[in-house]
Amino acid sequence: MSPRNLICSAAIAAILFFATKAPVGAAETPPEPYRIPLSAYAFKANAGDSIYGRDVDAGTLRISFSNLVPSWSYDISWHTSRTTSPELTIPDLGARELNDNPCQVLEGLANDLWHSRSEAEAGEHLGEVLSFEASGACGDATSKAKADAAVAATRWRTVIEAKIEPGSVLEIRVTRKNAQGVPESATFVIRGPEPSRFFQTYGFSYFRDHNEGFFTEKNPAGKFVIREKTRRSDWQPAGLLLINYRLGGPWTSSELGLNLAGALSFDGEEPAVGLGLNLTFANNIGLVAGLAMSRETRLRGQYRAGDAGSILDAGLESDQLVDKAPHTTWFVGLSLNLSSNPFKKKVEATTAPAAGSK
Repeated sequence: MSPRNLICSAAIAAILFFATKAPVGAAETPPEPYRIPLSAYAFKANAGDSIYGRDVDAGTLRISFSNLVPSWSYDISWHTSRTTSPELTIPDLGARELNDNPCQVLEGLANDLWHSRSEAEAGEHLGEVLSFEASGACGDATSKAKADAAVAATRWRTVIEAKIEPGSVLEIRVTRKNAQGVPESATFVIRGPEPSRFFQTYGFSYFRDHNEGFFTEKNPAGKFVIREKTRRSDWQPAGLLLINYRLGGPWTSSELGLNLAGALSFDGEEPAVGLGLNLTFANNIGLVAGLAMSRETRLRGQYRAGDAGSILDAGLESDQLVDKAPHTTWFVGLSLNLSSNPFKKKVEATTAPAAGSK
């Protein structure tokens, strides 16, 4: 292909690439709220008796509630955020009578909805109003507006928006007073997908060093004897890579977890592989201990060290006196998950109302 044709082809490819991409800053349509009908759940005076769990996928979750009793005031709280329902003025629509015209029937149904005595009853009346409106029997704009106002009052006007991640938990508590004035609540625990049981941490460890070092020393007779090198400590520092498998979970940011850990150390000389237990906080900061196997130096079988040991005619280098063989050793250390922050505050939900939401 000629240089000219090559340049033209590249230009066309670039134009097509940018033409198919969305413009920078283009607004995305937010997903519809994830509505929770309160009519399906029981409210209890003891908060511990009314806890309901829901599992959702990871991503941005927008939550709202429906089937609220229009004449009751609700208080919804999550994390440290809180919002309350606005004060409503309930219109006097009059009682529904038999053989009234369709618009009077619609206003009567709306009146029943306004004066519901429970979330379950509100859900039933809501269905009646919506079904009647769908029939198109009433064409009066004023009557329809009254019915729409009653319908809107059963839906929470503020949409809770939260980012759901693997292992995250969002707790929402809905509180209100029942018909007898007794405070009751229902708590919804929104759980994200369980995080992978496998995660990787890095750390710093100490290995029990069983290496033996030797050197030759000339004696008064002009011969050479083998001496063992002295060491300050049997424990040597080493870098550490851990592949952890969570033995339980999912764990939250305030919990300890026990993990089976495969270890690989880097001490600058011989790598060591091992298996141990890693006690972690929030799948992050961990204390690990276990057994490892590495190649360690041993005095060769034909030699013996000390004054009563082997007598050599010539001095030997240290590596000529030893062999390397597999050997098990202990290790202890600290590990850290570099991909997460265990002290990061939970993502707060926003109370900003979604466009067009009720």
